[in-house]
Amino acid sequence: MVAVDMGNGQMVSMEVIEEHDPQAVCRWLKPLVEEFGVEVIVTDDLTTYNTVEEQLGEFGVDRQVCYFHMRRWVGKALLDLEKKLAVETVGWRP
Repeated sequence: MVAVDMGNGQMVSMEVIEEHDPQAVCRWLKPLVEEFGVEVIVTDDLTTYNTVEEQLGEFGVDRQVCYFHMRRWVGKALLDLEKKLAVETVGWRP
């Protein structure tokens, strides 16, 4: 896990954590939330982070899914729909 100050781009913390363990992620993040006033965590689409968001929500922390991961979902959905509808798209590929 990597925590970065989005204001100046500097790394704040880096730890090896089992990302499938929401309690471990929360134990790492909670001191950062308290020390730096973290308001948003940007994550991939791993469902573990739903639990982390719920637990840190009491501290006012929100979650945003990374745009790269979101675009990947949309691209996959479009490809699946294209196959189902047998429609050709012009000029766009994920």
